[in-house]
Amino acid sequence: MICGGSPFSSPANTPTRAARKLVHEKFDIMWKGKSTKARSRAYKWLQELMGLVPEKCHVGLFDMHQCYKVLDALQERQNVLGRALDG
Repeated sequence: MICGGSPFSSPANTPTRAARKLVHEKFDIMWKGKSTKARSRAYKWLQELMGLVPEKCHVGLFDMHQCYKVLDALQERQNVLGRALDG
């Protein structure tokens, strides 16, 4: 599930590649350094958000619109968590 040159990426212009990289940076925080279960839950969330089957749910295949959708959803998750902690 790595962007840029992996079997799961599609050709993209420079802005789309940059957006994919940013999505990975922000998304990977959800699971990196945690359990395998956390990774599975994170990708399940991404699949549901995007309405894609696992085989098609790879950041390296996302277009710019899809990248923005993920970034917006990740920001909302962060906002909700912040509000809950501020409680």
